[in-house]
Amino acid sequence: MLVVLLSVSTMAMAQKGNAYFSLSGVAKSGGANLMNFDDEFAFSDVELVYGYHFNDKWSLHVPFTGSKAMNTKFHTYSDICFLGLGGEYKFYKSNVSEYSVVANIQTTVGKSDWKGVMAYDLSVKDEFDNVQIAVGVRYFDAQKSFIPNRLCLYASFGFTLDLK
Repeated sequence: MLVVLLSVSTMAMAQKGNAYFSLSGVAKSGGANLMNFDDEFAFSDVELVYGYHFNDKWSLHVPFTGSKAMNTKFHTYSDICFLGLGGEYKFYKSNVSEYSVVANIQTTVGKSDWKGVMAYDLSVKDEFDNVQIAVGVRYFDAQKSFIPNRLCLYASFGFTLDLK
């Protein structure tokens, strides 16, 4: 994933136009397992996103996420680190804000309490004056581990710094 972004970065240096890099900090909070409402689960994330914008509509990014997953029924907590790759398409732009669809695929890395878990995110984001808010869904694919698969709703808030 990092190789893909570095390759894109190298191509970007040779390209002219309105392409640019960005750095975002995002806080996410979610829960409500839509596959099992008896599953009392919630998560909170802090995410750092490094992105490359090809033009005004399309971008590619690498999200690095620190997450705290909580089972509120049994009062257990898990620390999770995710690293992934994602894309964004801005489908509407006005004088005040931009709306986009964001998709990410991430896997656990490092000394995460959850090993081999994949996370798939799909969200709709509103960005105005480098402030972003989003709502989305995340699917946790446990891949045969002791953790059940989950489909959760989340909301996020963050800031973006354009590195033009």
